[in-house]
Amino acid sequence: MISTLWNGVGEGALTHWAGRLFTSAAFFWLAGLTVLWYARHNGVIHHQGWVQGLTTVTRPYAKLTPLVAGLLLAGFLCLIGLSAFAAEVLTLPALRVLEGYGWQGHRPGPQWSDRRADARVEAMGTYQRLVLKPEYAGAPPRTAAEDAALAKATRVLRSTPAAREFVLPTRLGNILRSAERRPVRKHGVDAVFCWPHLWFVLPADVRSDITAARSALDRAVRAWMWSVLFVVWTPWAWWAPLAAAAAAALAYISCLRSAATFAVLVEAAFDVHLPLVHSAARLPPPRTAADTAECGARLTRFLLIGSEDANLRFAGEEAGSSAPPHPLSAAPTATATP
Repeated sequence: MISTLWNGVGEGALTHWAGRLFTSAAFFWLAGLTVLWYARHNGVIHHQGWVQGLTTVTRPYAKLTPLVAGLLLAGFLCLIGLSAFAAEVLTLPALRVLEGYGWQGHRPGPQWSDRRADARVEAMGTYQRLVLKPEYAGAPPRTAAEDAALAKATRVLRSTPAAREFVLPTRLGNILRSAERRPVRKHGVDAVFCWPHLWFVLPADVRSDITAARSALDRAVRAWMWSVLFVVWTPWAWWAPLAAAAAAALAYISCLRSAATFAVLVEAAFDVHLPLVHSAARLPPPRTAADTAECGARLTRFLLIGSEDANLRFAGEEAGSSAPPHPLSAAPTATATP
């Protein structure tokens, strides 16, 4: 029993640290140390050739004792683990920077926000022209070019907040901000305040999918961080800024894809499972579409600050009904068994 427990603990710790070591941090340090090693020994390698040069420069390392080699390896693994932990701590601040928060007071933040807001206005015009136009008998079907324009307009509308004051300078920020604002427009609830309560009532498989999507976004953000940091090797490798720029661009594209998946899952969670929050809070859910905004705002206020309305009646309670007995008071008395 004890051995099984310790085996489980060991496997869990091994999995945790393996996941932390074999990350972008490990690639950063391995690539950086390779650059430093080559910058120091490139003369020998060029003079003697790759095979003979590698044999010459690696000969001193073969003389290391097992203890010294083990200490060097342990120190390197500790370096990777500590730097990976620091990157995990800085993931959220880095994500906020990529979203565009704090850019409004500095150029080109306002210009980019205005450009994206104008693009949404143009996309809405295209959407209204192609979808919301009045139908008439004999109307020709949309062409392939119109379908492509409609798909592009739909992507812009879904990835940009409707109100201009909520538009952020970056595409990543607008994707996530749209996911935060869409439950307000559709259900009248504040996604930020209601999300922890919704999380408790979500099914396990839904929470697993959302967690996986958010983890993928965080990994992409950390990959972007390490890509940008790769420029520190520039004094030893002239091509380091080029590699850093290319890797950062690929990491940002991965951020966009992961953020889009995460935004879709969050929106679907509110659309499908928000009635569970109404039920858990014992507040009546909306009965018609006209009641949606009012019921959503009431739910948000109740979850945020409670209610001071003495006449507020919870769902399932009727006037004049007595409170149900406490479960413990209705429990049968236990009797001793011989």
